[in-house]
Amino acid sequence: MNPQPTLNRVKVLKLLDREQKLYEAAKELEIFAGRTWSEALKSFTTNSQINVRQLLSQYQQTKSLKILTFWIPNQIGVNGVDLQIVQDLGKFAEISKIEEEFFIAIDSPIDLTVIDNLEVNEEEFQWGVEQIQAPQVKQQSKQR
Repeated sequence: MNPQPTLNRVKVLKLLDREQKLYEAAKELEIFAGRTWSEALKSFTTNSQINVRQLLSQYQQTKSLKILTFWIPNQIGVNGVDLQIVQDLGKFAEISKIEEEFFIAIDSPIDLTVIDNLEVNEEEFQWGVEQIQAPQVKQQSKQR
């Protein structure tokens, strides 16, 4: 089943959002057939990606590929590809775009060593003790 003609028709519809486009495509392809929205999307994704997944499976026999299927956006993530795989994937009409994974470098955390050579003021660590009258309560408990 080639979903491309349906996808082309859905692209030109004046729809509110992406979810509505997916719904219209699924409805037109009659993949609901009494199923839930998620089941229908999974089925649509499986059917629309079948040729691409077959190619990736062939490459996976000789290369170490990590393949992830994302059924909500109908996308495939593949780690470990080389230029040949990208070129072969580019030949599929059902692939709208191929994007390279990118990484953002994060600066290494700065090691902060605090050198505290000040004298410890015990009263600073006992704030609120006087306010809740802890000494008086302690004294009363001793008297009982």
